[in-house]
Amino acid sequence: MCLLALPLLSPAQRADTVIQNTPEQLSSAEGRFALQGLRLGLDVVPWISGLASPERTLYNLHMRLDAGRGDRLQYGASLNWLRSEAVLSSAITTYQHSGQSLSLGLYLNVIPTDPDHNLVTIGLGYGRSWFDETLSGVVEDPRGIYGDSEVNRSSTGLRSGWFSLSGGMQARIWKQLYTGYNLSLKLLPHFSEEEQLQIYEVPGYGRASAASSFEFSYYLLYRIPFSRSRP
Repeated sequence: MCLLALPLLSPAQRADTVIQNTPEQLSSAEGRFALQGLRLGLDVVPWISGLASPERTLYNLHMRLDAGRGDRLQYGASLNWLRSEAVLSSAITTYQHSGQSLSLGLYLNVIPTDPDHNLVTIGLGYGRSWFDETLSGVVEDPRGIYGDSEVNRSSTGLRSGWFSLSGGMQARIWKQLYTGYNLSLKLLPHFSEEEQLQIYEVPGYGRASAASSFEFSYYLLYRIPFSRSRP
């Protein structure tokens, strides 16, 4: 009789198992949207550029927020701060600029279930820059028609903005330490001053006369987890 009853008991036991497991599976895969971690660090490229070029001083800080539903790291937001100072001199002219930029981005992580919280991202962003610049010396006429002219111009309170498309990846290298890169295409620069044709370089963007610019970033970041639901 016991052997005959086993097939009858098995479906009930399986049903109980399904009923017990289903809420846990749903809470893990379809949980509430929440912030999961904060990544703090820097983009090493500006620091290396500043050390390699004595005419430039560059400082950079980078921050990222991880977010998603349940254990899935699906989305994120990034904030990048850059401080730039430059003194570029030739035999007859001297150009100086000093300013800073802030860039805010939103991105999608295409590997949301990675157990190490690694990232492969695509995103959109917007950047804003505030800076001053000075140009002094003699400007040569390359065609030799009007002759050389002396210039002494100083502009303060200049502002500029741009949009960006980005993609990149980050990987854990030890405990909560991550490294990775990001590629950004910066587009549609716009200026708050009518004299934007005189602006030479925009901190965080590059040459003011360029319709677009490309940026490569390499990050070193430390991640502070907000939840211990995953290792």
